Amino acid sequence: MKRLFVGIPLSFELKQKLKPVLEELSLPGVAPVGIEKLHLTVKFLGEVEEEKIPEIQEKLQEISLKTSPFRVELGHLGVFPEEGNPKVLWVGVESEEMTHLMQLADKSLDYTRANEHKEEIPHLTLARIKNNSSLSQLKTIFFKYKSLQWGVWDIDKIHLYEAELTPKGPIYSPLQEFKLKMS
Repeated sequence: MKRLFVGIPLSFELKQKLKPVLEELSLPGVAPVGIEKLHLTVKFLGEVEEEKIPEIQEKLQEISLKTSPFRVELGHLGVFPEEGNPKVLWVGVESEEMTHLMQLADKSLDYTRANEHKEEIPHLTLARIKNNSSLSQLKTIFFKYKSLQWGVWDIDKIHLYEAELTPKGPIYSPLQEFKLKMS
């Protein structure tokens, strides 16, 4: 079994723009995402039998042929599930094309997590909140950056990743890249 997801690696320029906020998020009870791990998740597949990987790769190739390159804008900050009890701090992604890509991947790859259909909000996870010990500092950071526009990003490929869980955090390894080709 391999733990897999479909994602889009973040551009170097946007990683540099987000670096200061990630540094500020190094607080007790908060686990910021490592700058090298920043990505947009298109579809989390979970634990998948290795023999299903070629089928997934084939479906991702089909998706890439049906999708044109597009641009997203990284905008406001948000939290899941709610501001009073945050568990995830994220940056919103403004793009109808991204939403469409996520829906297409969800339909094409729905056999991997058949019981988990929910409306996805395109976002870039910045940190996971383990407990509320730094809630007041988190609120300060949240309101400081809440309305900041981080920039635009041209998307021209998606990746199939393996996520290996380790005591020091997940290790993401790209298994295959798929260029977006529809014109």
